[in-house]
Amino acid sequence: MKLSDLRYITQKDIDESHINITSAEMYKEFQDYNSHMLRMQQRKVRFLVDFYGMMAVDLLLIPVLCILTGKYTQITEPISDNVMFMVSTLLIGLFMAAYVFFVLIKKLFKWPICLAFSLLTVLFRASLWAYIVALVFVGLNCWLIHAIKREDDALKEHVGYPAFVQLIPSFIRDGKEFDGLDEMVRFEDSEESDDLVHKEEAPPRESL
Repeated sequence: MKLSDLRYITQKDIDESHINITSAEMYKEFQDYNSHMLRMQQRKVRFLVDFYGMMAVDLLLIPVLCILTGKYTQITEPISDNVMFMVSTLLIGLFMAAYVFFVLIKKLFKWPICLAFSLLTVLFRASLWAYIVALVFVGLNCWLIHAIKREDDALKEHVGYPAFVQLIPSFIRDGKEFDGLDEMVRFEDSEESDDLVHKEEAPPRESL
């Protein structure tokens, strides 16, 4: 649902989370809008669950895998284990800092950027299989970022983004407040005032 699809609800109503209902058509659009907002809230919750689940995997699982598989290649054998541990820890720390900055803070859900800092976790693997495992996780991470971006772009297309707050209605017309739609509809469908209605009286009966 886009703002251009709405006939009665304006951006001001959305910003204020309130709308004054003055017709049955407006009330129908209000109902459809609130139903849509409820669906979008549920979709946003699912998005956040997936997003923070991805964050947990990237910031907890990947560093642990790096530590388990980072047993240093033949090239690094002359370097002491303590030095390599410091180097590996630094690379993991750079990966985690870049991930938090670009993904969590800046919301840059772009897989090329994700690929760039994720490659830090591939360095200094112990064997070929360790390189393969690391590259698989990097590829999966980039795919997850792409999927998150696609869902985020889809959410942005809907009116009410990002909070998707439902509207609170009021029923006031011509200075008169109603309890709800029924009274408003009765007001709209009411007859003209009594002093404008011509009442035909029965002709007088002639006396015999």
